[in-house]
Amino acid sequence: MSRTHEPLSSSTTGNADGVKEAVNDMAASPGKATLLGLSDHLKEAAVSILAHMSRFLHFFGRKQNCYSIAIKYVHRALRYGVRARKIKKYENRKLWDTRLTAGCLELGTNYTNMKSVMDDVGIAIDRKTLQNMAIWEPRSFRALASLTKAKEEEKGLNCLGGPSSVGVVTRGML
Repeated sequence: MSRTHEPLSSSTTGNADGVKEAVNDMAASPGKATLLGLSDHLKEAAVSILAHMSRFLHFFGRKQNCYSIAIKYVHRALRYGVRARKIKKYENRKLWDTRLTAGCLELGTNYTNMKSVMDDVGIAIDRKTLQNMAIWEPRSFRALASLTKAKEEEKGLNCLGGPSSVGVVTRGML
């Protein structure tokens, strides 16, 4: 016994404006028991179907006309949308890192040192803004790179080759 897929009535599959009007009419009068001649339970189901219709009205064939088939394709499309958004974030981050690495190498530093120096100094700029600076505001980006170089040179006691303070005895002095 196979399940039959009933097409939606032609009056409800018209355009998105008609669907919105029908949903608004049903939602505006929830207390009327005579709306479309349906009980409250069936009215809620009808409102749910009409709400989903805006998501599958652009499909073709049975994917548009049969609700049970249409809703499967709507769920599938939503699933692909989630996956696409995650991939988009990953691709953008990879692109930004590539642009930042190229900009930093052009100025004689690397991105990891630049980011750590900016964190130490208290400059909070995200990747997207930094890569936009590297492309569209090269002087500002050059200033951040020179800040990175200056802070790398004055490492102080954290560097083994750095200057030692007076009165401080380290293992290297023994």
